[in-house]
Amino acid sequence: KYSMNDNFIFYKNLERNIFMSIYKHSRFIIGNSSSGICESATLKIPAINVGLRQTGRYADKNVIFCGASFKEIGNAIKLLQSKDFQFQLKDISNSYGDGSSATKAYNLIKTHNFKNIIAKVEDPLKMELL
Repeated sequence: KYSMNDNFIFYKNLERNIFMSIYKHSRFIIGNSSSGICESATLKIPAINVGLRQTGRYADKNVIFCGASFKEIGNAIKLLQSKDFQFQLKDISNSYGDGSSATKAYNLIKTHNFKNIIAKVEDPLKMELL
């Protein structure tokens, strides 16, 4: 329906750097992928999660869950455009981290004194099963 509309661009898949570049210049994201839940808070972008696929997954305050009807999606878009909703995005931090977990883990491994760790005596692979 929208393939010839200049306001819409459709991609089957994008390389991560291209995706993130488009993402950070977007006003909001809409869909039902984990990206809207896990990454959008870092960029302080509203996300509308449509349908049940991500039900039960923790989401930050920038995520609006809605059903798949035109009315519910329209209401979600109106909500994310509200001044109150936009205001709460300013101080949001991503509960899934800041993207530097690999660096933090590496630095912890490099600086930790492993000599103080008490080694287990038993080998679970050689223990007799009950």
